[in-house]
Amino acid sequence: MSGITIHPTSTGNAFSMISFMVGELVYIYKTIDPPVDITKYIGLNEKTFKNLQNKVLSALHSKEVVNLNFEESMLLYMVIDLSCKCLVDKINLSLKELAIPSLEISGEEYDKLRINYLRYAESFIQTINEKFEKNAAFVKYQYAIKAL
Repeated sequence: MSGITIHPTSTGNAFSMISFMVGELVYIYKTIDPPVDITKYIGLNEKTFKNLQNKVLSALHSKEVVNLNFEESMLLYMVIDLSCKCLVDKINLSLKELAIPSLEISGEEYDKLRINYLRYAESFIQTINEKFEKNAAFVKYQYAIKAL
């Protein structure tokens, strides 16, 4: 089954950057303690995260369309779920403290970015849910995520 396509828009690029920045802090740098047990994300680990990150960000940087297969789409789905959970948890305060100096933004700007990210993520997750709702493998991913 085919996966999703990501087009190189400014909104899509910003959304991807935030998703992967949060993921990096969890999977690569291990500087934040996520609010969920990340071992429950089926197939998502440091290696698969890094591979997905490289594929998506390299293509978007080159202004190319990114075509993800089903498994990669599910990994992205989980990265976005993790990012959302981090942004609505108390861990968000740590993310804010890290973001303000590194992105050179104010606390108010961070709060606006966070809200916009969560809105976009909600739309993205709804689209994925609708696209794959009849797929048995997807239901397995959904079940694992809902259990977190």
